[in-house]
Amino acid sequence: MSATITIGTKRPTTLTATSRPAYPRVDAGTRAFFGRVAQTLACAPKHPGRPTGFHTSVYASVLDVLPFAVVVFDPDHRYLNPAAIRDPDIRAWIVGKDDFEYCAYRGLDVSLAQTRRRVLFESVVRREPLSFEENISRDDGTTYYWRHFFPVYSGDRLVLVLGYSMDVSALKRAETELTEFNQRLEQRVLDRTREREAVNWQLEHLALYDALTGLPNRTLLNDRLAQAHGAY
Repeated sequence: MSATITIGTKRPTTLTATSRPAYPRVDAGTRAFFGRVAQTLACAPKHPGRPTGFHTSVYASVLDVLPFAVVVFDPDHRYLNPAAIRDPDIRAWIVGKDDFEYCAYRGLDVSLAQTRRRVLFESVVRREPLSFEENISRDDGTTYYWRHFFPVYSGDRLVLVLGYSMDVSALKRAETELTEFNQRLEQRVLDRTREREAVNWQLEHLALYDALTGLPNRTLLNDRLAQAHGAY
């Protein structure tokens, strides 16, 4: 099974999805929560200049009570609200823009916009929420995000796409520190094992060889004689 869809008017992207998801599905709890939000937005009265089912007052009242910032995209992947943008200048500028324009404006790699559009497309064509990890590198370091897209349909018509993200940089750092700790622990165990093997070898050598001359002693001789006797 496959489907083809074109997203975007300024920079149209035509992609084809196969029956196998390219990105992980959103967990059941998040799916249910955004399903309720999407139903509220989709059932709102029509408003001139907005997509079908998108009423400014209802839209604002719903998004304002959410415990985290939610971005709303129109069917062409353009920002309808800038709630998740912290910078006030960018927040005022970005309405009506897409991620390609955002990356150009911020000097970010275009691959970031390409990945976002591909995941959004996968979500739209499958009619299900999808998530993906994204990292943005700047002079002060790398920030990691876990992003989600949730398409909202009215019948067979795509009304809008909800998006939200979580900064998981602290979690990534903790995972990295834990991995490094485990690696150090494994190396320490390996070093201790080698040290024990070396000590055991030294003890065995002292037991079987003369400490002054380094020649085999009577214990080793008796051991070899016993081995030879047992072979016959």
